[in-house]
Amino acid sequence: MREEVILDKKDWRSAGDGGGGEPGCQTICPEVYDPVCGSNSKTYDNLCKLNNAHRCESRCITLRAQGPCAHTCGNPCPFSNEGVCGTDGNTYPNQCMLEEAACHNSCLAARHKGPCNYKPVCGSNSKTYSNLCGLNSATVCDDPCITLRHEGPCEHTCGEPCPLLLDQQLAVCGSDGTTYLSKCHLEEAACQKPCLTQQHNGPCGSQGCAILCPLHIDPVCGTDGKTYSNMCALTAAARCNNDPCLSLRAVGPCSRECGDPCPGIIGGASVCGSDGTKYPSQCHLEEAACHNHCLVMEDESRCDGHLCPMVCPYFFDPVCGTNGITYMNMCTLNNASVCISDCIRLRGKGPCSWECGDPCPAPGPSDAVCGSDSITYLSQCHLDEAACRNPCISTAHAGPCGGECCRGEHC
Repeated sequence: MREEVILDKKDWRSAGDGGGGEPGCQTICPEVYDPVCGSNSKTYDNLCKLNNAHRCESRCITLRAQGPCAHTCGNPCPFSNEGVCGTDGNTYPNQCMLEEAACHNSCLAARHKGPCNYKPVCGSNSKTYSNLCGLNSATVCDDPCITLRHEGPCEHTCGEPCPLLLDQQLAVCGSDGTTYLSKCHLEEAACQKPCLTQQHNGPCGSQGCAILCPLHIDPVCGTDGKTYSNMCALTAAARCNNDPCLSLRAVGPCSRECGDPCPGIIGGASVCGSDGTKYPSQCHLEEAACHNHCLVMEDESRCDGHLCPMVCPYFFDPVCGTNGITYMNMCTLNNASVCISDCIRLRGKGPCSWECGDPCPAPGPSDAVCGSDSITYLSQCHLDEAACRNPCISTAHAGPCGGECCRGEHC
């Protein structure tokens, strides 16, 4: 039995306020019993309620199987040593014991049958993984900042005290611009901040941000309106000042320096900035960029919307939009993208095979798809129905969300 939309308001109820997720993360689910098993070994009444848990409790809670879970948390497991490798790089005696462990770690899933390969590596979060594959799983499923620090187990384990050494020669500079007393202290900080890496030995600033630039003159102009001796000097300024928006505006010296007056304006010379503001001239935009290095020139349509609506030719060459609506031709679809939502894109040429409001056929056991909003939908049709209300939703991949964490090579 598939989930169906129940129009009678009394048949709907709020999923509750618990769960500790963001406010409004839970949706109202129909009281339909179509059980599914979550990756945390918990049976949910239907896929909608599992998706609520995925959004509000843990992104790791994903669809394991349709139907009730074969193993219920807390139930004893049979003793057998078949060997199952988990996505955490640990070997479990059997599938049941892995699922019991998943009751406390919903990110955990079976990687493959048989024991895991043990070739320990140290992650940038100061955690030792059984092998590189286990570290890669943590990068995909937990935090993209987790990277390989070195092969072999970590020298420092999170929580272990570091020796208090006040020798400045042992100080190291972190990628966050902070000077740490020693490499051990930096690695302890990385337990909470996996993006943190060591920039260089010695206090921050002692090596010019660890960038040694050649002395030759090959001037370039930065988006801050300053002329730099060469591209390396501009890159060093961006890194040392922690300014990711500072980048190359043009090769050669800047035509004007910050603070220089702009010439008088002749009508029609205005330009549009990436902040949605129309500036009297490119000179005025560049002056504003002296204080906002992220500011660049954009197409005029960002500022005044003069492309909305465009005058479209009256001929029928139908195309299907990502919002499930058939447009007369590509021009009218582009109008909708500019005027309604820039998420409206071309799904395919020809009329849509499915229109908003059409009922979806009963989904099969392997029809689930993962949306770009990290929600699992029963089928592509159900995702398309959601895209009618929010055209920004698209298909991330076939299969339930979270499955990508558990695919690929054997760990």
